[in-house]
Amino acid sequence: MAILYGCGAIPSPESIVDDYSLINLEKEKLVKLSEISNENWGVVCVLTPYSGGIGDDRGDDRIKTIQNKTPDLNLTISEGNWHLIFEKNGEVTANSFRRSRIDIQQKGFDAIRQKLFDLILFKPENCMDFLQATIYRFSKQGRDYISLGVVER
Repeated sequence: MAILYGCGAIPSPESIVDDYSLINLEKEKLVKLSEISNENWGVVCVLTPYSGGIGDDRGDDRIKTIQNKTPDLNLTISEGNWHLIFEKNGEVTANSFRRSRIDIQQKGFDAIRQKLFDLILFKPENCMDFLQATIYRFSKQGRDYISLGVVER
């Protein structure tokens, strides 16, 4: 089953995470994705503009399921959108977000931001176990961003 919920502009009861939850996160703090989501999932992946796909499945069958079912979601792969894709028991669901409301950055951080991530043991990832998924919200050049990753212990 493949389901697409909302575009992030108008939260719906079916949305797993709405953009208001992301926008209202305190900046420069780590927050577990599970704390702001409506449901628990097995895996979450990020699909960013220009990424060309989810990336390496690292041998995880759940990520392979996401890779196989993502084309069926007919997501808008454009400069203006990014997506969180969730998987649980073979079901794949996506939340879409407008970059004009809240943007995402997963790589290409400046040295200062990367040093901060190293200090707090935060590592941006494209796919991760849902319960480990952690969000970091920050501002850069007047725009609000999040990064999704894991805290390494």
